[in-house]
Amino acid sequence: MSLSSPASFCTFAQTDNVHELYAMLLTLSIHHPNAPVFVGVDSGVKDAIGAFVPAPRLAITWILPDGVNGAIANALDMYPDTLYLDPHMIVCAPIVLDRAGGNTTYTSDTGHIHWTNRQHAEGANPAEIPPEYNNHVGNRTTDMKCVYLDTNQYNDYLMFVLQHLNARKQYRELACIHRVMNKGWKILIPKQPQPGMWTHTNDSFRELAVLLQARHKTDLIVEHSALVRNVYLEPTVLLYDRDTLQWFDGDAQQAHLVFLGNNDIVVDGAQLTAHGINVRSWIYWARRPMILETLIARGLGSKGYGSRPIMSMFIGNIENSVQAAHRTAQDWGSYVERYVCTRGTKHAFTPKEYLEQLGEARFGLSLRGYGSKCHREIELMSVGTVPIITPGVNMGSYPVPPQKDVHYLSVERAEEIPALCASISEERWQEMSNACKTWFMDYCHSTNVWRNLIENIIYDV
Repeated sequence: MSLSSPASFCTFAQTDNVHELYAMLLTLSIHHPNAPVFVGVDSGVKDAIGAFVPAPRLAITWILPDGVNGAIANALDMYPDTLYLDPHMIVCAPIVLDRAGGNTTYTSDTGHIHWTNRQHAEGANPAEIPPEYNNHVGNRTTDMKCVYLDTNQYNDYLMFVLQHLNARKQYRELACIHRVMNKGWKILIPKQPQPGMWTHTNDSFRELAVLLQARHKTDLIVEHSALVRNVYLEPTVLLYDRDTLQWFDGDAQQAHLVFLGNNDIVVDGAQLTAHGINVRSWIYWARRPMILETLIARGLGSKGYGSRPIMSMFIGNIENSVQAAHRTAQDWGSYVERYVCTRGTKHAFTPKEYLEQLGEARFGLSLRGYGSKCHREIELMSVGTVPIITPGVNMGSYPVPPQKDVHYLSVERAEEIPALCASISEERWQEMSNACKTWFMDYCHSTNVWRNLIENIIYDV
């Protein structure tokens, strides 16, 4: 037996199946990246899928809606064989067939899946599609390679499929199925107020998520739910936005994939990996993303070297003993031109004033807070203020980490700061400032955060 993948794929869908078609194309992308696919649709379906994120990573040829036979014919004009997939199919594994056995067609009694080659003549050497590629309500098997799934009916079969994909931790296929069920990706955020340690002011990533939904109205749903205590991409991807692993509860341990925000991938990531948890680095964010992005749109961060009157700056607050230990270990205030560090719940500036102040400085001191990352690094880079990183601040646990001497400087001792700032020429500072703003826009601004995240989830990049 000689098994190989089809030379091409094809399908046909109408407007009421746009979400099913998109899920089929995404799951096909996962298991057959860059495969040629012929899709018969009307322009409305094509345009809708073109607005969804991420784009299917397939070589798609869009054709006029002239039926299933038309899609097959278009594929066979260019390739020696093609596999038709109903838009309700979810591809759960690579598709391989015995194409060397003399068969010219593989058929299914349901019509959900059909393979043929150019030599096909009606009735010539037909063979049945292997049952694992035609899993449906009347053909249940736990060997799920292709599943025909209508989420609007047969709820018991839907639960059967979800249960087995969950057992296999196929979080990408599960996310695609839930996207069909919800008519969009869904981020679940704990509904406040919640008791004790679970309380949150809905700032930071939880505020950024609202911006993401506003930018992806046809594609992303953000729901505040009383059923979760951490943030999830439904159903099994944990978007862990807390400072430490203190909030990593039993439900979090059941996640199939975990993105660590304010955590060290080497230390915290290794601890979770040791318990069999799939962990990845994640970005970080500003404390008040809505205010920051509004100010940037109005020009905050555009000032050059000569228009920034303050050489170095630190504005911060000490709210707990952990922050105090990191922020008082050295006499930072004696070596920073403008140093403001308050204690308790009263801050020196409003969020807007604080961000505007950062835009007046050339360099910004970054001291570790409660977690190993801090809002401050992101806020500094967003306005083109070059960070000066100090011991304990984590700059490596990002999907694309900022680079030392490109995006930031570093010191071990407070007394190094004045000479280091003076050693950076105006030209070099401008290069670093621009690099900081570009990095922020590429990875932490709401225009790109969702695309980067969902591509990381679906395509493991």
